[in-house]
Amino acid sequence: MSQIKSRGPVIPSRTAVAEQSRRIRGKPAGKGDHPLPEFIDKESLDTLSRFGEKFRLAGIEGEPWEFHELTVFNAFLEAHVRPNSTQSVQCMLLWSKWVRVFQRQTSGFPKLIREKEFSAIIRDTFGVAIANNDAQGKIFPGIKFVP
Repeated sequence: MSQIKSRGPVIPSRTAVAEQSRRIRGKPAGKGDHPLPEFIDKESLDTLSRFGEKFRLAGIEGEPWEFHELTVFNAFLEAHVRPNSTQSVQCMLLWSKWVRVFQRQTSGFPKLIREKEFSAIIRDTFGVAIANNDAQGKIFPGIKFVP
């Protein structure tokens, strides 16, 4: 029987892994590429750049992912939250809907707008206080969720 001779340890090429990790971490993948994940297209990048410029003019520095999260949150409020004097919505229901919308668009969990920040923004934006309902728990009175 013949034996197979080993040529020593084989080290696989790391080029593909390095390229993939650069994309995942948000580092530039090459000359001229933007450092954002692939799901952000050129149109979204332009919107994020304008949004970032608005904050920089106001003296607020931020990362692109922060501006993207704020953009998604603003779109969530415009599409799904409406003032309504006769209805109310559970705090946790509205919070969970925000997280689901964010995860659908980014495949991640919100880093800036967590539960406390979310409640504070809703209270300030819509001018409501959190009420405690015995049947539903904590609610935002005067706000309705639009699916």
